[in-house]
Amino acid sequence: MTRKQKGKASHPTVVADVTEGAKWLEQLAETAFRDEVLKDLFLRMKNEGIIADYLYTHGRGEHGVDWIVQEKGGLSQRYVGIQAKSRIITRQGDPKSDSALGVKLQCEAAYDHKFNWNGNEIRLDVVELWMSAHITLDAEAEFNAPSSRHKVAVKRAAEVFTLIERFCPRLVSKIPGLAEAGYIKKMANPDPLPIRIFGIHLNPRRHFLEPRFSRYPHLSFSRVFDRRSGKMREEQPISLKDILDQKCHSIIVGSELSGKTYLLNSRTF
Repeated sequence: MTRKQKGKASHPTVVADVTEGAKWLEQLAETAFRDEVLKDLFLRMKNEGIIADYLYTHGRGEHGVDWIVQEKGGLSQRYVGIQAKSRIITRQGDPKSDSALGVKLQCEAAYDHKFNWNGNEIRLDVVELWMSAHITLDAEAEFNAPSSRHKVAVKRAAEVFTLIERFCPRLVSKIPGLAEAGYIKKMANPDPLPIRIFGIHLNPRRHFLEPRFSRYPHLSFSRVFDRRSGKMREEQPISLKDILDQKCHSIIVGSELSGKTYLLNSRTF
């Protein structure tokens, strides 16, 4: 664990060649994952109104969970206990892994305990196991076995990282390998290009006007002029999404600089 100058926030040690979030989590010590990363995650989720509050419970009196998160509800609040694990979990356990049976007993004990929440005694509604390491399929199944007294939801490392990536982008940007992978991903899937009409900046995701298409090439205009009646009419309209969803190849045809590439890159359909 490395720390910055005194008085400044610390960040978990990172490895420069990491390219996947789950691999980064696997390399974190449990103290870094439990005490720093999850703390930052819950703080930002609270600031964005996703959760109402959170409480750190790890220690001598943790009684099976490291964190308690208070989720917002319609008429009531729900308390979720979270146990964080950074060791591989297998069903029976061995010198290099934790036993699912042992961890399960800890989580079940948390259901029976009364926790102190701002001076009030509460019981947990749900207990979850959040992993930063691998958990085998048979071990995961053990937490929801039919014979279990209580069900324990399991969040794998990939699921946990999805939350971190969503709510803690600044933390992810400080991890060299992930920052590089994110840059490559963005270049492969660029955001819609900004456009400007009559001096007004438009966002394609919000302001894009989808043209009218037809199953018949000669009708694929926004409006077709009928010389006989002198009126504008529309025939056989179809959306671009309808065209691309068909189980056949589609070709977008248009004159130079008509916006063919821009239309497909905008991803607004």
